[in-house]
Amino acid sequence: MQSVSSLLALRRAEIPRTSNGLPALDEAAPHQQCFQATLLTCLLSNDDHRHEWEHPTRPAMASVSCYLNRIVPHRDRVELVTNTACRVASRMLPLLHWDSQISGIPGLRLLEISRRRLRLCHVPTGARLDLVDSSNSASRRDMSEDLRYETQWHTKDDGEPLWRQDTLSSLEGAHEQRWATTPWTGLRSSVLVRMMALVWDFQPVWSPAPPGGRYERLTFMGPESPHSAGELLTSSAARIPDTAYQARGEHEGVLTQGDVGLVLTRASW
Repeated sequence: MQSVSSLLALRRAEIPRTSNGLPALDEAAPHQQCFQATLLTCLLSNDDHRHEWEHPTRPAMASVSCYLNRIVPHRDRVELVTNTACRVASRMLPLLHWDSQISGIPGLRLLEISRRRLRLCHVPTGARLDLVDSSNSASRRDMSEDLRYETQWHTKDDGEPLWRQDTLSSLEGAHEQRWATTPWTGLRSSVLVRMMALVWDFQPVWSPAPPGGRYERLTFMGPESPHSAGELLTSSAARIPDTAYQARGEHEGVLTQGDVGLVLTRASW
């Protein structure tokens, strides 16, 4: 059986563990889970299945997953390790457009810049997101210059960088239902932690449950079987606790956790 390290592309020292030395991938605090559940919906989008917070004229959040090397969970934050932290930040930080549309993640703010790390905070939930560059910049000033360069397009077409404001705008606050606790919060947060095991082979796209429904949906654009993803998420060394998977035909199955779950299905072409 593959180890957690190889499945999730994590270094052994990065894997959180219990006092008994077992992997502890799902220890995020409740407010952190709310943000991580929201973040998953943003990252599992693409040009054909656009998130409501996608930039109106260019692919931004839909491209972020292509830049990620690994996702490191902690109780009080989640780290996205990438070769280009400033570029990833530029595609996630919120902008206000002329028609009052918001792109990027409402409420996300820059807290601190170091030679290798951008520390971000999601103001409404208090959750933390660290974007970690795989190599150090020469200095903090160089990292700041990189961020300035990568975000210079934010003010084009009369865009307003909301992320430079200290407080949450009323337009951002109007999206509060998107990060409110739901029956799927814990499950989505857990899938985010394991996302790197899915992105390249399965190419998943998230969609919400229909009104009154119990199952959200991951549609796989890649060639691998949904059943392989179901086994990975429920039976591998990196399994999500208290989940089960049941196949429903050749190209679809249901992953359940308590009363809710995810339909895993292959896209029909």
